Amino acid sequence: PAPDVGAAMVSTTSLLRLSASAAVMNAVIPLAVVVQLALLGRRRTALQASFGLVITATQFGTTVFNFLVDGVTAKVGKSIGARRFRYAAWQARMAFATATVCGLVAAGTLLSLRNPLFQLFQATPDIEKHARPYFFIRACFAPAQCVANAAGGCLGGYGRIHTATALSVCRAVAEAVSVAAAVGLAKSDTSCFFFVGVAYAACAVAHAAAGVALVAYLPPKGETHRVPVFGAVVLRGARQNGSDHQTAGAGNTDTVVVTTRGHGSDSGYLRFITDGLSMFVRSFLLQATFFASMVVVSREIGTTGLGAHNVVCQLWLVSSYIVDGFATAGTVLGSKLVGEAARAEDLARRRRRRRRRRRRRRRRRRTRG
Repeated sequence: PAPDVGAAMVSTTSLLRLSASAAVMNAVIPLAVVVQLALLGRRRTALQASFGLVITATQFGTTVFNFLVDGVTAKVGKSIGARRFRYAAWQARMAFATATVCGLVAAGTLLSLRNPLFQLFQATPDIEKHARPYFFIRACFAPAQCVANAAGGCLGGYGRIHTATALSVCRAVAEAVSVAAAVGLAKSDTSCFFFVGVAYAACAVAHAAAGVALVAYLPPKGETHRVPVFGAVVLRGARQNGSDHQTAGAGNTDTVVVTTRGHGSDSGYLRFITDGLSMFVRSFLLQATFFASMVVVSREIGTTGLGAHNVVCQLWLVSSYIVDGFATAGTVLGSKLVGEAARAEDLARRRRRRRRRRRRRRRRRRTRG
């Protein structure tokens, strides 16, 4: 049987531990960006300004789809708590499909608006010379970034925050080390920025691939079997009572086949998308403030001011994401508890129906007798 999350997970110590891990997961990427800004600034201020301008512009295209993280965590966590593993598998597939579509939309939008955006920025020729190629690389790999975000959301729903944190830390370290190598070894500023772009692309693809593999093959926390995201699997010793497992063979209670059919209706797809609209609006407005401030600084203050502005913004993001770790922990635990409560209510309803049916059968027997 699955452990009681209410007793095992919701305590002050476990909440603080989970919040600390979630804070690291959220803040480590912005912290790596701060390190990269510092490294590029030591080489040249124009490189620092170009890097920060592109980061802010392209993150607008991917961070607005933040429902792929928080929304997916809540959905998958609730399904896992209710032991609706087929539905959780469908939600994970929907998350990856939606992330791919959102990433392609972001990439197409950023690339099509590239010239108007740089006209809006009115950056100096020195900044624009380095920013344009890097902007192109980051825009092209927006789908990989969105898929990586969705994988993090699914792992959060699995209760695997520590795993998601380790994945984010590995990516952050890889990017920071790559930028340090590029700054130290590149002979020209152009080749330096090219290597920075290649490093970002490689890290984004590796992050997405590793995240999808972990979601597909890592079981949720407290379970002994994995969620069949990409097909039917045979599970040993899985509990059937109240779950959406199907018994394989009459009288066999040890082997359970989990299939992935039955959750792909048009209404299900539409609800999955519409549930994230309010979060999309919130993220859009938040990112718009960062983008607008960056445009003002780029147009009015110049290279040095733009570099300083980018450093301050990233430091603010680090502190914000650290505090946001408590919200992430609440989403992870709360969604699973809601799912467990829904499952308990469903089991109680089934027991009441069975008792009513038994009483009706007994009455009919007495009437016939």
